[in-house]
Amino acid sequence: MRNIRPEETKSNERTSQQIDRAEQNSADHSVIEAMLKISRSANGTVVFILSGRIEREDVAELERLFTLEATGRRLILDLRDVTLVDPDAVKFLARCEADGIKLENCPTYLREWIAQERSRNTGQESDYSN
Repeated sequence: MRNIRPEETKSNERTSQQIDRAEQNSADHSVIEAMLKISRSANGTVVFILSGRIEREDVAELERLFTLEATGRRLILDLRDVTLVDPDAVKFLARCEADGIKLENCPTYLREWIAQERSRNTGQESDYSN
């Protein structure tokens, strides 16, 4: 049987605590990523800056925010910091564009997915077909 020195025990405890902290940070990080942050600015046009993930639950909130804006004001969605979208969000973004809402800083993967959704709805070929 091996004798464990006190400094080895402290080292093992520290490693265990570091692992626990890393797991906690990872869990906290996934919770943060699951959220959508919405910022609004206005200067003639209304810009909604979206950050994080856009999911089904977020679509209803975005629609509600749009209805609160004065009619006739131009709406822009800035998607620069969007990290992930689900299929319902893609359908929503395609409807937004069809309704005249401009999508700014739209990531290429998302632009392609929106084009595919639009072509699926209209039965036309997508500009981004493979």
